[in-house]
Amino acid sequence: MKLLEVMTAAGGRTSGGDPFLWSCFGENANYMEYRDVDGNGYAHCVFDTKTYEVYQIHVEIPLTSNEAGAPHQTFQWTNPTYVVAYLEECREQGIDPDIAYDEVRYTIVNDNATILQYVKDIGEGYYDDLPVPKEKPFTMDMPGTIGGAKITFPEEIEMTERFTVKLDVRYELEVEADSADEAIEKAKYFQETMPKGWGDHDNFDVSWIDTYVVKEIVERDING
Repeated sequence: MKLLEVMTAAGGRTSGGDPFLWSCFGENANYMEYRDVDGNGYAHCVFDTKTYEVYQIHVEIPLTSNEAGAPHQTFQWTNPTYVVAYLEECREQGIDPDIAYDEVRYTIVNDNATILQYVKDIGEGYYDDLPVPKEKPFTMDMPGTIGGAKITFPEEIEMTERFTVKLDVRYELEVEADSADEAIEKAKYFQETMPKGWGDHDNFDVSWIDTYVVKEIVERDING
């Protein structure tokens, strides 16, 4: 993602910037702040002053809007290439990377288009399409209505995070066959179709007798 994309989403409403003093994003990292249409600070990004690559974006509903009844929400996107370095520096600095400030927690956003849409919408005071926050109870404007209609969530709802888990699994198969070649053919067919339990009894007699994971990848889903 490039700085111009963030600037466009924020409507060009910059309010200042300074060098970013942490080292995780490199020596050319700079900090730029943005204001919403009412002049309230609501977002900032960290970017490279030479390549204009964006390293991180923070965006939140301004406090003045919260006083008017909007639920507090704070979002963070971090360039995937630098996530590990950022988390490591958070550890070194003794900072919880899940906390925006005080007791307010980030909603982590992994998708470029989603975080840019939040920068645009929140900057323009439009909150209807934001995900329902975890903090309850709260009262908010009824989505899609005009004239002050409200909706209230009276009690806390437990919300778990979502993850995508990719497993590279090896199967040990038990195959009834007349030859080794036939056994391999049946095993390959079974692997491609992967029925649960036994295979097609009319054609193949195959079952798995053991499995083990050789590699695992876990990714946090967006709006986690």
